[in-house]
This record gives sequence, C-alpha cells and structure tokens, in this order.
Amino acid sequence: MPGVALVLNALLTAGFALRVYAGPKYSPFGQLSVRFLADAVFGRQHIVSGAPKQFAQCIGLAFSLTALVFMTRS
Repeated sequence: MPGVALVLNALLTAGFALRVYAGPKYSPFGQLSVRFLADAVFGRQHIVSGAPKQFAQCIGLAFSLTALVFMTRS
C-alpha cells in the first residue's frame, strides 16, 4: 500500500508542477477539471484572473513536494 501512495503523490506533484509551468494545458488533472468537472459542478464558465490560481498551484506544489520528500525518506 505505501507504494501506491508514493505513486499517487508523485503524480499529484507532477500535475502541480505542470500547472505551475503552463496552466492546465499539459496537466492531465488540469484537463479533467477544466473540460469536465467545472462544467458539471458549476455550470456555465466565466473568466477569472489567473494569478490567484497560479499562486494556489505553487502552494499545492510546495505541499505535495514536501510530502513526497518525507514519504521517500521513511
């Protein structure tokens, strides 16, 4: 089971890194959320500033990278 958690955390970290680098364009999780989940949950799309989203992705990257480092050390 720890191997599965490590792989999922690595995928999450890679997704955050891709979203920080290029927005949701290259991230599989970003594509899933932009194309399917946002429409299903929120309905009609509206334009929102990208700066707060990029900041949130940076924070997510920092936390998931920290968790990945601690998982590989134990």
